[in-house]
Amino acid sequence: MIDITLWRSLTDPRGIASSIEWDGLVDMLSAPAPRPVDAGKPELGGWSAATFRDDKRAKEAVRSVTALVLDLDKGAVSINRVRMAFLGCRTLFHSTRRSTLD
Repeated sequence: MIDITLWRSLTDPRGIASSIEWDGLVDMLSAPAPRPVDAGKPELGGWSAATFRDDKRAKEAVRSVTALVLDLDKGAVSINRVRMAFLGCRTLFHSTRRSTLD
């Protein structure tokens, strides 16, 4: 089981702590989430590979971190290089709504 926190939006500091099997996390992140066409980033939901005291998003409230999450922007590091660095580890590559082929 992996402990995560789900967020209704970027601006809502209260999350929903949850435990999920690895395959469930892969399924959750593989399915496109419906969203209003006019929604901006602050209104979109999200997730964190961490749990928080009182389910409140704040650095000082972090209770546990259950996964390493890397944010690779603008091709600074190739996906192949990341794959090689984590050979033998369970990994999941997930793009964001604004990802590009680059």
